[in-house]
Amino acid sequence: MKTAFLLSILLLLPCVAIAQNPTDFSQYDTSAEFDIKSGELKVTTELTIPVSALTNNEARLFLNKSFNIADISGESLKEYSVNSSEKVPPWNEVALVFEGASKAHEITLSYTGVIDNTGGHGNFITEDGIHLSIDSAWHPFYTNFATPMQGELEVKLPPGWKMYGPGAVTQRDNQHKLTGTKNQVDVSFYTTSSSNEYNDGSFSVVYDKANEENAKSLAALGSGCLAALNQKFGQEDKLESATLVILDRDGPSFARGNYLSVSSQRLKSKQQSYHYICHELSHNWTALGDAMSHDYWMMESFAEYIAAEEVKSVFGTEAYEQILAEWKARAKGQSFVWRADTEQRASFKVNYGLGPLMLKKLKDRIGEEKFEQLLHWYMTEPVTETEKLLQNLGKLASDEDEEWFRLLLEGH
Repeated sequence: MKTAFLLSILLLLPCVAIAQNPTDFSQYDTSAEFDIKSGELKVTTELTIPVSALTNNEARLFLNKSFNIADISGESLKEYSVNSSEKVPPWNEVALVFEGASKAHEITLSYTGVIDNTGGHGNFITEDGIHLSIDSAWHPFYTNFATPMQGELEVKLPPGWKMYGPGAVTQRDNQHKLTGTKNQVDVSFYTTSSSNEYNDGSFSVVYDKANEENAKSLAALGSGCLAALNQKFGQEDKLESATLVILDRDGPSFARGNYLSVSSQRLKSKQQSYHYICHELSHNWTALGDAMSHDYWMMESFAEYIAAEEVKSVFGTEAYEQILAEWKARAKGQSFVWRADTEQRASFKVNYGLGPLMLKKLKDRIGEEKFEQLLHWYMTEPVTETEKLLQNLGKLASDEDEEWFRLLLEGH
C-alpha cells in the first residue's frame, strides 16, 4: 500500500514551469527548525493565497496528518477546519474560509510534528541530513496539485551543513535561505553534513557514500544534456545550472526546476540515467496548466520524446530503438491520448508511452523541419491546451495535418 501510494503521488506532481498569470501564484515566507536527533520539526509559514486558489472564497491545503497545528490566523480568515483527506488518506486537508472581497488573502500557519524516517516516502530528518518533499506533506500546498508557489524558506542548520533545493541558496553563519524564484507546486530541499559534491561545468551531483562511484559519470551526463537543451530551447530562458541529489533511499525520484532528487534505485545504467536526467531537465521549458486535466499528456509526452532524441544523439540508434520498444509495450491496451470531451487526466501508460509514439508519428507525417518548428514553439511558449497545439500545427503544416493528428489523438 505504501509503495502504491508513493507512486501515485509521484505521478500526480509535475516538475515544470507553470504557465500562469504572474499574480496567480501563492507566496510563502517560511521559517523552520529541525531537531536532527528526534526528527521533529517546528514550522511557521506566512502564506499569501491568490484568487485563483479560491472556490467560493475557500482555499484548501494539504498537510501531514500527524502534525499538530498550533495556530492559523489571518485578518480576513473567517474560520478553518482540519479533516482527513479522502483524496490522499495519509494527509489532512486544511479548509480555509475567508470573508470579504479581496485579490488575495494572507494567513499565518504554525505547526509541529515528527517525520517518520521509516515511512517509505524517502523523507527523513537525521543527524546525517534532512530530505523533505511533497511525499511527506511537510509543508502546506494546495489540494488541486496545481496552484504555483514562490517564496523563501529559512532554516538554521548545524555548523558545516549545506543546503540544496530549487532556486537560489544563500547562507549567513548557520542560517540558510532557499529562495524559490520559479513557480513550483510544493517546497522541497535537501541538507547534509557531508561535503560530497562533484561538479562538471554547470551541473553538480550531490551524493552519499553509497553513490560515490557514480557521481563523476552522472555529472558528465547531466552537464552534456543541460548544454544540449540550452542550445535548443534556452535562447530566452536559459537554465544556468542544475543540481542532482542522489541518495540510497526509499521513495520516488522527482525534479523541481534546477533541483533533481533521485533514489539510486532509479538509475541503473548510463543510458537510463541520461534518459531520466534529460526528461526532467526538459521540464524547465514545458508549461503546465491544470495538472489533473486531459491536456497534461503534452507536458510528459513532449519531455519523453525530447529525452529519447537526446539518448539517440549520444548512445545511438540501438538505444533509441530500445526506448521505442518500451513505449510500445507501455502503450498496449491504451485506446487514445486525448479527447476534447474527456476531461480526465491520461494515465502513465499514455503519457510515457502512447503520447510520445503519436508525436513520432506526427514527425514522420509532416517531416523533420516542420516538426522541429512545432517542437520549438511548444517548448518556448506557454502552451497548456491541446487545442492550441492543434491550431498551430494547422498553421505550420496544413488543415489536413491538423485534422489527421486530432483523429490520431482521439484514437480513430
